[in-house]
Amino acid sequence: MCKPRLPVMMRLIETIMAWLKQVAEEQGVTIAAIQLDFDQVISGTGPSAFTKAILAEMSEREGRDVKWKTFSDMEESKLVGNILVNNVEAFAAGQGHSNAGNHESRHSLVKHHYHASHWPEQHPRFNHPMYGEVERCNWDWNCVKQWDQDTADWETLPEEEKNRRLAQKEFEDRERAERERIEREREEREQLEREQREQREKEDRARKEQGGLVS
Repeated sequence: MCKPRLPVMMRLIETIMAWLKQVAEEQGVTIAAIQLDFDQVISGTGPSAFTKAILAEMSEREGRDVKWKTFSDMEESKLVGNILVNNVEAFAAGQGHSNAGNHESRHSLVKHHYHASHWPEQHPRFNHPMYGEVERCNWDWNCVKQWDQDTADWETLPEEEKNRRLAQKEFEDRERAERERIEREREEREQLEREQREQREKEDRARKEQGGLVS
């Protein structure tokens, strides 16, 4: 939340509108008809866009170029250009990267459920046919680097080799899905048997207690 026409938010809105107009021109359509994937939404309207707007506002107030690195790996809050910047745990604890800690830390102010409603369904992430989504790396640099290398190497392969690898992957995916189904059914069956056994034991105890009262 913010007060109406807060300068930094107006700067953010203007930046987003300029970006949307540029995308519309590149796609040769109106803004209402542009097509965006997940990464474009995040970079154009999400954390990246907000960070750029905040840094620009700070730089203007400070009279110097404030870089994002100023706030990298922060352990305590910082005040720059009369703008308070909390560390990552304050509003993004428990996200699994960036040393975000957990919701029990002393800096954690809110519990974020990381639920993005349904908009990702209309703007899907890039999903490589062979190597899937880079987001699965969860910001592990070595994993991201390997994903970049694998996807780059993929483009150099002949179509026959690509098709062979995709067929093998499809087979392995089916095998894994079948194993997971069997394991899931086994766990559900064991859970049902356990609940039924506990129910019988409960009924047996009730009958014994009732019999003792009668006698």
